[in-house]
Amino acid sequence: MSTEDEILSLRNDLGVGSWSDINAENISELVKRLPSLSGEAIQSLIEMLPALKELGLDGVRAVQSTFESAAEANATSNSFAHSAFADARRIFEGQLGRADIDENEREVLYKLIVETSEGQAAQDTSNKSFLKDMLTKTLPAVIFVSVGMIYLGAKIAGGSGPSK
Repeated sequence: MSTEDEILSLRNDLGVGSWSDINAENISELVKRLPSLSGEAIQSLIEMLPALKELGLDGVRAVQSTFESAAEANATSNSFAHSAFADARRIFEGQLGRADIDENEREVLYKLIVETSEGQAAQDTSNKSFLKDMLTKTLPAVIFVSVGMIYLGAKIAGGSGPSK
């Protein structure tokens, strides 16, 4: 089948009279069908629809931006939490240095110091868990889009893409 016939057949299958009439639903179906097209057909489509290439690149950028924003917000929050724990411990330690406190008060202060240390350790564990979750959810999306772009690039370059 010629490239022109392949593209015409795809356009008819999508129910699009003209490529200028393509909508979001059609684009979604078009993207699903890209692997079945020849490299020449894909290249022609990208030339006719430059937004197709941008769609893939936008996906990568969106995932990257989301991850960066979440990681930055997490780092800021984590920094505030660690500062608050450190401030509380300094206050408790300062109170321990007072000469007018009895043994019961001293014991309470020691317990508070231990609790703030444990709280800070729990915060650190929570932070690591959050970052791990972000990586396990974001990284596969980036890999998926990147592999798709590599596959598409291989087909455009005249190869057959990765083996199925």
